Amino acid sequence: ERLRLMTNAAGGIAVTGTTELTGNVYVGGASQIDSSTLSVYGNQGISTTRTGSSSFIKMLVGSSGESRIDTANASRVMEVPSSGSEVVFNQGSLDRDFRVESDSNTHMLFVDAGSNEVGIGTSDPRSPLHVQTSHSSTDVTAANTNSTLSIGNSATGNGVYNAIKFAANQQDMYIMSFNNTQV
Repeated sequence: ERLRLMTNAAGGIAVTGTTELTGNVYVGGASQIDSSTLSVYGNQGISTTRTGSSSFIKMLVGSSGESRIDTANASRVMEVPSSGSEVVFNQGSLDRDFRVESDSNTHMLFVDAGSNEVGIGTSDPRSPLHVQTSHSSTDVTAANTNSTLSIGNSATGNGVYNAIKFAANQQDMYIMSFNNTQV
């Protein structure tokens, strides 16, 4: 059995109270996905608004086939293109920060949209890339397990080197390590 909700010129259908639906529900037409329990067909997507509020969140498929999440204050908060291999956050270029938590750090990765800075381990990045940790070991040999930043090169052999370049206008600085075996 199916329940179809379709709008009409007289104002459509309103369902109030607690409603239990079992089986598949199609809104706006037949299901486009065989395994879906709720299928919405049309150009508007699914949205929800809190009673008495102008805030909303809307999930939709855009005109180019992309999957999008929009809010009242920001179009394209998240976008997954129909082709390609990227997920785009903040497509609308608004001052909306992005944060990823780990099990013990609320700001393991933090993008400050207003200042265009990225923090790792900090909620207040002060440069294009700011890495922060809180280890307090004074034992130099503890650096093997308590390093602030690790940059690695897995190549082996004579002449292999690692380099960090601090680039400036004709005033570059390098930190380098070499693996040169003396014969």
